[in-house]
Amino acid sequence: MTVLDTDLLSEIQATLQEDATFSNGLWSLTEVLAYFNQRQYRFLSETKILASTAFVAWVAGSPQMPLPTDWIATITASWHDFATGLWTPLPPSSFFETDHMGSPESGATLAMPQAFRELDTTDNLVIGLTPIPLSAGEVELIYVALSQILDGTGQQFDIPDDWVPYLKYGVYADMLGKQGRGQDLLRAKYCDQRYQEGIALAQALLNGRP
Repeated sequence: MTVLDTDLLSEIQATLQEDATFSNGLWSLTEVLAYFNQRQYRFLSETKILASTAFVAWVAGSPQMPLPTDWIATITASWHDFATGLWTPLPPSSFFETDHMGSPESGATLAMPQAFRELDTTDNLVIGLTPIPLSAGEVELIYVALSQILDGTGQQFDIPDDWVPYLKYGVYADMLGKQGRGQDLLRAKYCDQRYQEGIALAQALLNGRP
């Protein structure tokens, strides 16, 4: 059975004794929907339970190129060199590590990328390669993509239905942890523990652990 955002909203409203517009004033509908989306983004990023693929075309001599606009986190990256036709798996790295890639003991060819960088770059939403490729190519990117916006109109969750209850507990944690009359830190802590339990179970499943 497909779980919709309206299903989860109704359950949360019933549990917290709220009506459809959250007229008690402790939370707003817009605020709760934002919690929905933020928790789904976090769940996808931390578990990498769903993956998308993109090919980032690379101009020879360019130190970095734009990432897909829906990118959240990279799972794997590989360099396809058009000049040689070779594919090279790329580990994540930083300038500190890649400064030593051209040393004689590394065995790396300066013209061929050996690693990718996402955080150690000059802009947001860009990917950098080190060493800088001297010929044109492309990066095959397997990554976590932004999920569909949940707006309370019957949108389907991107995460599998079995994991939606854990996302619900994450939303409870955000709501009950908010400063104000509705704050209940003890229950918020319990709900966040249930959310983290879902993260751990999803990671164990993907890693092949029973």
